[in-house]
Amino acid sequence: MARTGSALLQPNQENIRFLPQTGYANRMVFAMAGLAEAAVFYGLLIVGGILLVAAGLLALAWWKQSAMTATIAFVLVILDGLLLQPWSAFAPSISDDPDEASWLVRLRIASVIWGLFVVIAASCLAMIIRRRRFSTNEINVNHPAERAPK
Repeated sequence: MARTGSALLQPNQENIRFLPQTGYANRMVFAMAGLAEAAVFYGLLIVGGILLVAAGLLALAWWKQSAMTATIAFVLVILDGLLLQPWSAFAPSISDDPDEASWLVRLRIASVIWGLFVVIAASCLAMIIRRRRFSTNEINVNHPAERAPK
């Protein structure tokens, strides 16, 4: 005998056996993150991806002595800082929520790593510019047109 849509909604013995027992619902644990936790996770994921790209660009800039690559990496790190806002991670926590405390620890770690990247990117860019300037001065001093007539 075929069932119709309304017959499926009628409580009978066949439908009731698939429902959870009363005691079973009390023991279930729901492990689902809220939207705010998901947003923080994806934000940290984006920040980590940008920092990985910046690390690759910094390694390339150091190896090839490219000021343009170092500048791009430095700009990426600064824009990443605008996204992460590392200065907000060190504010005192106003909540006793353990989930928020664990995410705050992760944000603080990401902020410290971002700070290291700022220092590394700035020093790499300064080193490359300084080496180019010194090598350019040495070339100009040795250039015949730059020598003063005796």
